[in-house]
Amino acid sequence: MKFTLNWLKNFLDTDKTLQEITDALTAAGLEVEEIIDRSHELASFIVAEILEATQHPQAEKLKICRVFDGEKELQIVCGAPNARAGIKVVLAPIGAVIPANGMVIKLSNIREAESCGMLCSASELKLSGQSDGIIELDPDSRVGEKFITVAGLTDPLIELKITPNRGDCLGVYGIARDLAARGHGKLKDPEFKTFDEGGECKIKIAVEPGSGCKRYHGRYFTDVNNNMGTPEFIKKYLTAIGAKSISLLVDITNFSCFAYGRPLHIYDADKIVGNVVVRQANAGEKFLALNDILYEMKGGECVICDDEGIISLAAILGGKRTACNETTKNILLETIVCNSISTAATGRQHMIDTDSRYRFDRKIDEGFIKKGDNIASNLILEIAGGIASKPIDLVIEEFKSIEIKYSADEFTRIAGFTLAEKTIIEILQKLGFELTNQSSSGFTVRAPSFRNDIEIADDLTEDILISYGYNNIPSHSILSDNLPTHSIPPQINAVSAIARSLAMLGYNELVTWSFMQKAKVIDFAEFEPALELINPISAELSYMRPTIIANLLAALKLNRERGFEDLSFFEIGSIFGTKYDGLQTKVCTGVRSGFAQKKSIHDLDKKFDVFDIKRDLFQSIEECGFDPYKMTVAQDRAAPKYYHPAQSAAIYMGKHLIAYFGKLHPQILAMHELDSDSFAFELFIDNLPQIKTKSAKRTATDFSDFQAIKRDFAFILDKQFPAGNLIKIIEVLDKKLIQKVEIFDLFSGSSIGEDKKSVALRVTIQAQDRTLTEAEIEPLSKRIIEEITVKANGVLRA
Repeated sequence: MKFTLNWLKNFLDTDKTLQEITDALTAAGLEVEEIIDRSHELASFIVAEILEATQHPQAEKLKICRVFDGEKELQIVCGAPNARAGIKVVLAPIGAVIPANGMVIKLSNIREAESCGMLCSASELKLSGQSDGIIELDPDSRVGEKFITVAGLTDPLIELKITPNRGDCLGVYGIARDLAARGHGKLKDPEFKTFDEGGECKIKIAVEPGSGCKRYHGRYFTDVNNNMGTPEFIKKYLTAIGAKSISLLVDITNFSCFAYGRPLHIYDADKIVGNVVVRQANAGEKFLALNDILYEMKGGECVICDDEGIISLAAILGGKRTACNETTKNILLETIVCNSISTAATGRQHMIDTDSRYRFDRKIDEGFIKKGDNIASNLILEIAGGIASKPIDLVIEEFKSIEIKYSADEFTRIAGFTLAEKTIIEILQKLGFELTNQSSSGFTVRAPSFRNDIEIADDLTEDILISYGYNNIPSHSILSDNLPTHSIPPQINAVSAIARSLAMLGYNELVTWSFMQKAKVIDFAEFEPALELINPISAELSYMRPTIIANLLAALKLNRERGFEDLSFFEIGSIFGTKYDGLQTKVCTGVRSGFAQKKSIHDLDKKFDVFDIKRDLFQSIEECGFDPYKMTVAQDRAAPKYYHPAQSAAIYMGKHLIAYFGKLHPQILAMHELDSDSFAFELFIDNLPQIKTKSAKRTATDFSDFQAIKRDFAFILDKQFPAGNLIKIIEVLDKKLIQKVEIFDLFSGSSIGEDKKSVALRVTIQAQDRTLTEAEIEPLSKRIIEEITVKANGVLRA
């Protein structure tokens, strides 16, 4: 929303400075995006007159103009098609800087003709986006005067960012009203003058039920003169905000739109065929709009029609066939109220954005319809002349003000501090709210028609707080022994620790959609109708993801297509399914693909393997305060079908599933056009027992000062026996002396039997208080051999 300071002061009697006003706007929730003072960058531009314009002898599209700048005559070469003798123009003298491109004007020679300046277009001065030719000023403009004075550009321009709920501030009058209500001046209401009405409207108008039109107000004018030229006070304000002056009647409607937030439309009544009806469009109907685009209706749009077809998309855009021009004599002035939801839907369907639609989308003031007609009608009669008919006012849906029960206690409940009821009432009344049914328990608040964003008591509290001033809210010290102490929940700490740990291992964290393509679900899980979206944002995102693996594989593919290899991604987020409480559970998922180490003069290359992904998973479990080596690694309870059946496993804690890890199935990789092996893990964070703060904390490592002893053992086992179970068997034999058990070699072959494997382990034995003797170590070694023999049916290799 753009407006100038003087335009605002037409409606607001205030002695506030520009800075004070912009500060007040920001405090009122109307964010100031930009303040533009054009008086500085346009200070050197002056009004000049073209005395003569002749064809350049060496360039067909150039003219040599003899220009008077108020003191002397200059020769200027100009390529504008409208450059001609007798018009007042904007001159950029030598030394001036063109705002649009920063070009400095110099004495130049163009095709052997001297040029002592430049005649400027509106786009070159950044006054509009169009450049049909040079600016033509009012014939009464005084030659030699500064352009900023003539154009009213000494007036600072303010641009606001209006939130969707504040449609009442999409007009300068509405902004002034809000500032006045909050104590920053006195509102100057527009003058609503009566005028003579000459009979009934000459066009019959009807509104069909269900059209989307809530109220239609129309007035017929005869014998208007659209060739009078727009008055300077209107043209000045429109030019200042970047709106192009088109014609008198169109400029009046645009002025009403920006000044009062009340969009209007004017039809050339002589071009309307028969009667006017507001109805829903039929699919396939065509409509040629003012922007010269032919639109085909989808069906159901709210349209204004005559006997030959559509003449306007209601509240959005007028039609070419009934547009006004300089010969227009009879007009129909339309002031309409349409359903904001249907208007927005129509605009989105046809990708049309107009100033009118922008305001209707955000709901206009339904109580201002007669006043809006009165203001526009008076401007038409005063400037363009003519005779106005009596209005046609068709009310399809009566406007009803919202009523809300409110009290000082309700304010205290939301705001957190007490405000006197008298103060609350005064603020609400200044803001235009009507109070009734006052009693000891509170009162009823009726919102004015322009505040259609007010729906509940909390909205009233917010408005009161803004007017009272957030800076005036009393502060309370939080330095009190009585306040409860809060710490970050261990679960959240654990998630942060996992993310840090994986990042240190070389993973990149992704945040992907919580949805996936419905057609691909069957590759990862059973289809569940409950997880299908009724209104998806796209066909590719129509189903709640049962696993994050699918999204990470899509990311792998996308990066591979862009030439990136050796990728490691992880994401911590929710997956969905009817088997989970609340239909969702939190999971940490990681994938690795490519080389863990590239070949160099120092090292051989090494691809990621299943043990890399297992290490990453185990480290993530440890970050949650649990020992993964005390959990069960089960291959017999298989991982999901998107894992390789022979190179994957599940991890359990008792009966609770904690994680999956392993190599991804080749068929799944082929479906995602990934030709190299990829490995993944899924840690079900919500399945872990309640993490205790104590267990989640890191403690100082207790190093022993005494020598550690390492003993290696190699056992022949059944091939199906999980090697990881050997670690558990050995660890519990003596928790004080056995510090670490690790597998360092696996072997299988015909020399030990086809159904056998050899597992080599290294056991670290160390005491905290003494150096161990052989007499202590040997019995422990025998116990290790005996336990493996009995519990794992293992045979010690010689």
